[in-house]
Amino acid sequence: MATRKLPFGLKAPSRGTLIFSSIVIGISGVVYGSNYYSKQSHQRLYDRVTWLADRPLGVRMPRKVTIYIAPPPGDGMDKSRVWFREYVKPVLYKAAVDYEIREGRNNGDIEAMICEEIRQKRKAAKEGTKPAMVVAAKAGNPFSPVPVQQNEIDGIIAIGRVAWKEVLNGLAKGCEASLKDEKIEEVKPEAVAIVDEKSTTPEDNNNQPEQLSFQGETNHRDEDAPLAGEPAVVVSASGDENSQDFALVDGNMVTEEEPAFSLPPSFPPVMYIPHNNVIGWYNIPYRLYMWAADYKRVDWIGEYSVAVALNERKPLEESEIDVGQEEKKYWLGDEAKEMLANDTPIKLDDRVREHLTTFVRS
Repeated sequence: MATRKLPFGLKAPSRGTLIFSSIVIGISGVVYGSNYYSKQSHQRLYDRVTWLADRPLGVRMPRKVTIYIAPPPGDGMDKSRVWFREYVKPVLYKAAVDYEIREGRNNGDIEAMICEEIRQKRKAAKEGTKPAMVVAAKAGNPFSPVPVQQNEIDGIIAIGRVAWKEVLNGLAKGCEASLKDEKIEEVKPEAVAIVDEKSTTPEDNNNQPEQLSFQGETNHRDEDAPLAGEPAVVVSASGDENSQDFALVDGNMVTEEEPAFSLPPSFPPVMYIPHNNVIGWYNIPYRLYMWAADYKRVDWIGEYSVAVALNERKPLEESEIDVGQEEKKYWLGDEAKEMLANDTPIKLDDRVREHLTTFVRS
């Protein structure tokens, strides 16, 4: 059967050319569609918040929120940075909301930062002064920034369950931390004065001065030293019974004054933003799908960002504390499995929760 010739001397494409062209056109269409729908989703979010940036500022300072991010279990900090940059930052930028990013590179960094800020607020309220300068990183971190004056912020945003858990733990521990800045020096056992109770009669107590015996470095126990389980003998370093500084319990020094619970003058609103870090070979099909349908994440996370921008608040409910359970199925790797095994339900003291607010999502 004779084949028809194409006009202008053109030749019919080969089978390989058709296959290659179809693949290229298909991928290009997916990329174009993903970008198009993502832009549409972003624009819908921008339309809801741009009026905030168009308002005259006047004498008001622009709103500022603090963003806390932590590396997702089994992965690096870059994933959290990209998540913020792609889904949270654009809305805050269009709403003219200033922000400060604080990274918790190690476990407990964010908790330590929050705890110190709350402690400084409590101390300043008690003394009637301004909060002291704090360092936005855990002590001992060589990459810590210079201490800065902590100003009042309009919100605390935690991206991911790990950061959210440390934020709430830091708020609770900050209300229980001691307000003393100086550290109590460790007192050696041989320097501890123990009251001698050899006096048996009131007359002897009145006539004889109170004797003190010192516990030496020998292994035998002093006969007058308190046994395990007995009440601690509290002795002042100055010898005055009315000014008790420390106590000896089973040979260990224990400070008499325990950290008292108190609340700062106010709490900033807190907000949890989900972070599903999809990794793993088994999740490659889903990763490809979400790469093509990225606009769904833009709409999903954008709702949280819009809530922060609109600044409508409500009390933090108990059901909103232990959140982020859906993130745990993507915690893969040895480090992630260890965190998954040690992950416990997030709890918060009701005395703190009753004073916390969060942003309202429409």
